[in-house]
Amino acid sequence: MYPLLFYRRGSYSSNPYQREIIVDGYYAMRKTPDSIVITTSFSTFGNTALEAEAANQDKLNMIKEELKDTGIKDEDIYIIGNTVTPIYKGDTITSFKATTDFNIQVYSFNTLLEYVNNAYANDLNIEEINFTLDDPQTYYYDALQKAVEDGVIKAEDIAKTLGVSIDPTPLMVIEVSNIKDFYEGITIRTPGEIDILKYGFIFVEAQVRETFVILTTPVQHE
Repeated sequence: MYPLLFYRRGSYSSNPYQREIIVDGYYAMRKTPDSIVITTSFSTFGNTALEAEAANQDKLNMIKEELKDTGIKDEDIYIIGNTVTPIYKGDTITSFKATTDFNIQVYSFNTLLEYVNNAYANDLNIEEINFTLDDPQTYYYDALQKAVEDGVIKAEDIAKTLGVSIDPTPLMVIEVSNIKDFYEGITIRTPGEIDILKYGFIFVEAQVRETFVILTTPVQHE
């Protein structure tokens, strides 16, 4: 990962009379997720721990059968946790609650939407949705490079408007965006946020701040 300040040329502000142009470069690309991981949980109840567990297993089997109808295979379903907890009324155990947490991996946005709609009907709780790319770091760094190029174009346009020339190599480049924020941005923690990505795309965004030195010789316009 680039540090916050990832480029600095020479001695900054060595000339107190040096004039500069500072711009923000930005770039965004739209990518289709390679896969989507949905973390889901459900609970069942019983008078005994065994009853609660048995009901839980029956419901899991039912869910798996329904998922097969949507094209989701057994190998794309991962159980990540099972718990059984007593339910108290005062100091007395009145019943038991069995909970299963599992991940489902799907490969299209339409399958995700179908699963979400069916989840409500089956009393499933969607805990988290992760949109994944096979190589997200490469996409982010590509966007970062194009953001730098965008800053150069903006600085040159400003210099032309002012009637001056600039050194096209920036004096300093600061990474404003952050790859960590990008990773967090493709994780949805509440089902209502699905509307944000209703078209099924991940937006890879990068932003930099660039400083350019204004040269003393103005641009001569004919």
